[in-house]
Amino acid sequence: IEGQYYYYGWNPTFFLTKLISNFLKNKNKKLFQETVLKKISDKNEKFSIKQEMLLLYQFVEFYYRYLIQVRSKLNKNDLVITDRYFYDIYGQYPYAKRSLVFPLLIKLFPKPDFTFLLDAKPEELQKRGKTKKRNQEMIEEIEREVLPLEYLRQQRNNYHALTKKRKEIHIIDTTNKNINHNCKEIMK
Repeated sequence: IEGQYYYYGWNPTFFLTKLISNFLKNKNKKLFQETVLKKISDKNEKFSIKQEMLLLYQFVEFYYRYLIQVRSKLNKNDLVITDRYFYDIYGQYPYAKRSLVFPLLIKLFPKPDFTFLLDAKPEELQKRGKTKKRNQEMIEEIEREVLPLEYLRQQRNNYHALTKKRKEIHIIDTTNKNINHNCKEIMK
């Protein structure tokens, strides 16, 4: 079986997303900081049409990427391993947990054969370093820095809440464990 790797983190692919990304980049907009990190403290927001539309648009972008990057390889009977998936939005975006539309979107998105949540305590994540990430088409080119502890805790809680909705997600505790140990856990 031929194996393929695909990074499913944010990387604009759909033509409209590329246009929007370039526009925002030229305006020096920090979309992640302005929408996601800002919302950590905004827990009282019950409904936001703006956030619902953002989730719908991300569904379109991720589904488009699924069709051209993942599905095409699966059609050739390739083994496809992705780093992140559409489910990642649930963990990354504080609003997703309260969204009215996201439960439907997650049901519509193609279900992977296996899903692993590599879990670690937020305090441990802060100790780990981040590698630089650069991509010409990203909305923002950022020096990858460890996110605030409050955000990491919320993100972890969101991912754990997702495992209650998606029973096929296997949690692997990576706290204080090396990569070889984690790989063996996945292969079990």
